[in-house]
Amino acid sequence: MSHPTGTHVDEHLTAIERHIRAIRGEPLDVTPWDYRLPSPEELRAMRKRCGLTQTELAERIDSDQSYVSAVENGKYPPGRGHLTKLLRLYRLEWPEGDE
Repeated sequence: MSHPTGTHVDEHLTAIERHIRAIRGEPLDVTPWDYRLPSPEELRAMRKRCGLTQTELAERIDSDQSYVSAVENGKYPPGRGHLTKLLRLYRLEWPEGDE
């Protein structure tokens, strides 16, 4: 099933919120999307849609351009902390009307 990139951001943020609730011992519903990382292509598309360069993104997530490039090229997945920052940033930076 294909989803627009904006939907991916919301789904991943929802998944992170569910994991936090689970750690707190709160009841949760689990979906297959909770355990799916965004693909390198999805991460690149989200960054571009928000109008950020790799260098600008790296500054916003306390990293460097080579890390962003490696993640977007599939050399390795983003760490949990960086993924959380990425998805929060994209939610905040997502252009109005592109849900």
